[in-house]
Amino acid sequence: MTSPTAISLSPELFAEAFPFHLAVDLELRILQTGRSLPRLVPAAQPGARLPDLFRLKQPNDLLQYERLIQHPNLLVVLEDLATGVLLRGQILAIADQQAAVFLGSPWFTDIDALYASRLSFADFAVHDPIVDLLQVLHYTNVSLNDAKRLAENLAQQRSQLRTVNQQLSDQNAALRDAEERLRQQEAESRKLAMIAARTDNAVILTDADGCIQWVNDGFTRLTGYTLAEVEGRKPGHVLQGPGTDPGTVDVMRRCLARGEGFSAEVLNYHRDGRKYWLAIEVQPIHDQHGQLTNFMAIEADITSRRQAQHRLAAQYLASRILAESRDLDQAAPKLLQTVCEHLERDVGALWCVDPQANLLRCGYLWAADPARTGPFCRQSRDMQFGPGQGLPGRVWSSASPLWVNNVTRDANFPRAPAAAQAGLRCGLAFPILVDGRCWGVVEMFVSDEEEPEEELLHMLEGIGNQIGQFIVRRRAEEDLRRDRDALAQAKEAAESANRAKSEFLAIMSHEIRTPINGIMGMLDLTLDTTLRQDQRDQLAMARSAADALRAILDDILDFSKIEAGKLELERAPFSLRNTVSQAVQTIFLRARQKGLQVLVEDLTLLPDSLLGDAGRVSQVLLNLVSNAVKFTDQGAIRIGADVVCRAGDQVTMHFFVADTGAGIPEGKRKLIFQAFEQADHSVTRRFGGAGLGLAICSRLVRMMDGDIWVDSQLGVGSTFHFTVQLEADPTPTTPRLPAWAPADGTPGQSPNTVPPDRALRVLVVEDEDVSREVAVRILNRRGHIVTAAASGRQAWAIWESDPDGLDVLVTDISMPEMGGLELTRAIRQHESGGQRRLPIIAMTANAMKGDAERCLAEGMDGYVAKPIRRDEFLRSIEESGRGAAASASAASDGAARPPVCDVPELLAAYDHNLEFVAQLVQAFFHVYQQELPQLRAAVTNQDAEDAARRAHRLKGSVGNLRGASLQAVAERMEQQARAGNLGALPGLLAELEQEFRLLKPVLQDAARSAV
Repeated sequence: MTSPTAISLSPELFAEAFPFHLAVDLELRILQTGRSLPRLVPAAQPGARLPDLFRLKQPNDLLQYERLIQHPNLLVVLEDLATGVLLRGQILAIADQQAAVFLGSPWFTDIDALYASRLSFADFAVHDPIVDLLQVLHYTNVSLNDAKRLAENLAQQRSQLRTVNQQLSDQNAALRDAEERLRQQEAESRKLAMIAARTDNAVILTDADGCIQWVNDGFTRLTGYTLAEVEGRKPGHVLQGPGTDPGTVDVMRRCLARGEGFSAEVLNYHRDGRKYWLAIEVQPIHDQHGQLTNFMAIEADITSRRQAQHRLAAQYLASRILAESRDLDQAAPKLLQTVCEHLERDVGALWCVDPQANLLRCGYLWAADPARTGPFCRQSRDMQFGPGQGLPGRVWSSASPLWVNNVTRDANFPRAPAAAQAGLRCGLAFPILVDGRCWGVVEMFVSDEEEPEEELLHMLEGIGNQIGQFIVRRRAEEDLRRDRDALAQAKEAAESANRAKSEFLAIMSHEIRTPINGIMGMLDLTLDTTLRQDQRDQLAMARSAADALRAILDDILDFSKIEAGKLELERAPFSLRNTVSQAVQTIFLRARQKGLQVLVEDLTLLPDSLLGDAGRVSQVLLNLVSNAVKFTDQGAIRIGADVVCRAGDQVTMHFFVADTGAGIPEGKRKLIFQAFEQADHSVTRRFGGAGLGLAICSRLVRMMDGDIWVDSQLGVGSTFHFTVQLEADPTPTTPRLPAWAPADGTPGQSPNTVPPDRALRVLVVEDEDVSREVAVRILNRRGHIVTAAASGRQAWAIWESDPDGLDVLVTDISMPEMGGLELTRAIRQHESGGQRRLPIIAMTANAMKGDAERCLAEGMDGYVAKPIRRDEFLRSIEESGRGAAASASAASDGAARPPVCDVPELLAAYDHNLEFVAQLVQAFFHVYQQELPQLRAAVTNQDAEDAARRAHRLKGSVGNLRGASLQAVAERMEQQARAGNLGALPGLLAELEQEFRLLKPVLQDAARSAV
């Protein structure tokens, strides 16, 4: 098979193929034109300037050579300045001749415009699609009249039909021959057009077997091979080498075997051995019968683009590795491998400076082919360099990157023999700078000799700076970690000290409250006896001193909790008027004894139902009122409140307490709100106190988002103001009952003795003799039957010998051997076997946050803080004891049913204060309405814990009203829920609702009689 001759395109044939083309030089002078262009634009002659004849209509740009060649792939439209005729086509730059050629044709919109231009179809190239378009337009111009005339002549032409058919048959045969020639010409034209359009790239024409038939000059420039050297050979056999990807080669071969085209990127080798990357596009060529005749390949050199992509990827991945690594030991191996692979390097090493020895040592090393480069890598690991020695030492000295195109010929490269043995030639290195000094050096090697690339060195220098920043950042993080550890240790020490302080305060609270409890209890008991007036006065003063000491202790504990951030505010409904009234009632007696008037502003126009911490608002108000009474010798105390602003549910309340005392000097007005500060330190000796009251008030007010201040005038008096942020309660406020009843130690205030049939059997457990004696005497005087135990173990033995012989157990918390909590756990554990539940009341000097909650969580039923207040102590014991007795009585077969409500006892318990009893009844109704739906839901959902909590709250509320029967049912519900007996709860719930229906009218009658 003979090889076809190379294709060449003569000027005459080119002009025939492109009859309207024109070629221009750099100054846009016409060099040559197609054969038909002068017929359309006579002035278009060689030597004429293109801007003198045409303007660039599309795109709208200047007609300049540089602008023209910027649009090789766009449709270009030139407009004849003289006639307005349009030429459309494309611009092709001919770089080696410094010229450009416009390949196009006239742009007509109808057949008349073609005839008006003095052109005919013969002036166009046979492949020009404009001819087909114009012919279609021509035939569509046949009018209806012509069609009618044709129809009229049809009858006349029937006789000539045979002759016409024969002529048409001959014409069709000739037309088929012409179409065949046209298809051959169009196929040839397509090949020539594709070759001409890509003259800047390498073009290869092969036969159907893939053997080279023809290449262009671009192929020779790209590969170094001429047509004579490659003709008849397959391109892959000539251009591919050991680095070419076998998978890509296999895909290309399979496509060629199937006669399919493909696109790929492949690594090839230049004639001199250099590697380069190609983007190759191969298309098959078929003849008129569809048979594969040739392949045409167009190849573009993409080496620069591939290098840029790999270098960019190396920079990105280096940054990512450093960002995700915890230290250099983790980052360095990944970093060397990633950078070397993307830059196609065979070996990479990281050398670290040893500042003590002033040497560079190899810290990390990576090799693409360890078998080939093993000896070189081992020698590198064993070597060390001083400043200026070898490739790393020179970079260390200069702190600049260095490129050696062949290290085997470098005089200052001690590893040259090992590099030659490993086939390594080009070496480059760059520094790692930390704080402006060289911390280390990274070097890389490849098997080819390469000329220095400033761009690559600059990129690697940037990676070196990233590594340096990574080292600095990790050092800072390590320093920060050490600082955090030190801070954590300091914080732990501070918290430990704070815990020790809290524990110390708790211990001191217990130790101080215990003797105070004994003192105050004995004083109360003595004051209830028959005394001479001077004795009563002396004991009353002692009682007052004990109250002052207790107040100081409470202030210290409150201040400590605020300091430690342990004090939390409640959010509960309360009555504004009740809160102010209670504060006034507390100091009313003392004010009257000093001859002072107490005036309260009208509060009826203010919102009474509020949400907030009523106890803390009352504490601040009571402190200010108490101070006013303390420091005022004559005149009056005036108390009032008003609304500062109201926004939605938020209410800012303002309270004031005015006195007619001596006043406060201006320089002391801010100091009095600081801890342990008073306006005059002499008042400490006169009135007592620790100077904490106003400091606590100030901090409590700030916790409630308010402020506190004082207006004062010497000799006239002072007015203390404070504001707090509260919320309006959308539901009617029920009276918030105080947790204690006042006891001033005067005769006639001791509680009445209970009748024998209502006496309780009480076990008092207290290791401190005086406190135990106080509790026993208070209970004995009330008429209860008391047994005393000096330790938890003794109390356990008493209970264990007769579990049903007690109604209430009152126990201290902190006792040797067995404390109150351990005693409670032991009793509750034995009760789980079905024994009657014994009410247990905690009596402790512990007053820190969480003490009450801890006692209740352990199974206790109540909590009384030392020093005990007599009425609170008695009420807590009697409510718990009688509720349990009623429950036990109801559970016994044939036992008498407890009364619905003991109204006489109810009135006696509250000193026949009928208004207070009415408020108490309303409060209970409110609690019942709130708790009953929640209790029903807990029973339905079988939530034993929630049911026990709701029943316990109802039990306490109805106990205040002496509703023994309802209290007994609530007590049984609580016991069954805590025991996990969920099956008994629905029946008890129905019983509880029945008892409420019986109790409600009784309480309503009592409330109406009170009103």
